[in-house]
Amino acid sequence: MENICDLQMRRFRQIAKQNGDAETAVIGYTPYNGWRFIMWTKSRHPNYFFEWMCWNSIILMAIPSALDLLAIESASLIARFGIFVMFFYLSRTFYDCLIYWTGAEPAESRSVKRRPLYKRYQKITNVFFPFPIPFFNHHLTPGWPLFQEEEQKNK
Repeated sequence: MENICDLQMRRFRQIAKQNGDAETAVIGYTPYNGWRFIMWTKSRHPNYFFEWMCWNSIILMAIPSALDLLAIESASLIARFGIFVMFFYLSRTFYDCLIYWTGAEPAESRSVKRRPLYKRYQKITNVFFPFPIPFFNHHLTPGWPLFQEEEQKNK
């Protein structure tokens, strides 16, 4: 799926270049939305989402070994519980890496500065998950992450 997202991005760049609006066009936003760019209409960074899913699949593959640890009588309760806590935080670390450290946040800050329509796209499209998750920050704030810097300057 990550490759499909990358192919859609490549197709978008070709079409936007042909249309002469490669510098200002936004994939997933009119007129570059619809079935040809479906993953980008659901998420602003679907390739990062599917990368995260690949990493989580490695965690899932480790679960049988963790369950074997539970069967060892000499294993302490901390070790038994800790392995699953570690799985959770490992997944969360992967997520934070893709959203805040290396992926979405740096890319979004550049797009907000260069593409005027990007703030409208941010308002209607989740940053990471291609489906709604209740009680989860999808960063649907126009200007994210730069609006935080502007607020701090104004204080």
